[in-house]
Amino acid sequence: MKNILKCFELISGLKVNFIKSSLIGIRVTDVFLADSTSFLSCKIASMLFLYLGILVGANLSSYSTWYTIIEKVAKRLALCK
Repeated sequence: MKNILKCFELISGLKVNFIKSSLIGIRVTDVFLADSTSFLSCKIASMLFLYLGILVGANLSSYSTWYTIIEKVAKRLALCK
C-alpha cells in the first residue's frame, strides 16, 4: 500500500504526509488495522468525522445529528436581520 502511495507522489508531484494521514478500517480486524497503521506511520480514525460541519457516518434520521447544524444556521440567519 505504501508503494502505491509513493507512486502517486511521483506521478502527481504531490507529497503524501503519512503522519497527518489516517486509516479507517472497514470489515478488517483490529490487528490488521493496527499493523497497517504501524507500517504506514499513520493514525487510526473512526467512521465518525466532521466534513463541512456535518458529522459523516452518523445516523442522519436522528434529530440530535442535525441539532448542531440547525443551531449554526439559526445563528447565521439571526445576524442577517
